[in-house]
Amino acid sequence: MFKRCHTWVLVGVLYVALAQVVPAGGATITTRGTPSCANWINSKGVSGQENWPRTVATAWLIGFLSGIALDQGKNFLDGTDTDSLVLWVDNYCAANSLKNVAEAGAVLSAELARQKGL
Repeated sequence: MFKRCHTWVLVGVLYVALAQVVPAGGATITTRGTPSCANWINSKGVSGQENWPRTVATAWLIGFLSGIALDQGKNFLDGTDTDSLVLWVDNYCAANSLKNVAEAGAVLSAELARQKGL
């Protein structure tokens, strides 16, 4: 029980500590909880129930992409499963380890919209 509570406290602290700034068409947008690409890739190797960093990062990514879709009024997530989104970000982060998952999500959202003609 203590270990589980300790994990959630750590997740909360990381959420606040991992604030990132993402440029968006000339404006600067501050995001909260954004994992770095290095952390994203490192969390991939952890498996099993205790893989909280990857679970939290994936949930953050899906929420971020959903927010972009809602804001833009473009349903670019339709027909794309979570595993495919995660694989795309795996590849992006492997090639761009100094970036963060918000930047990956912004590029991914634009790519999906382009591919779907939105």
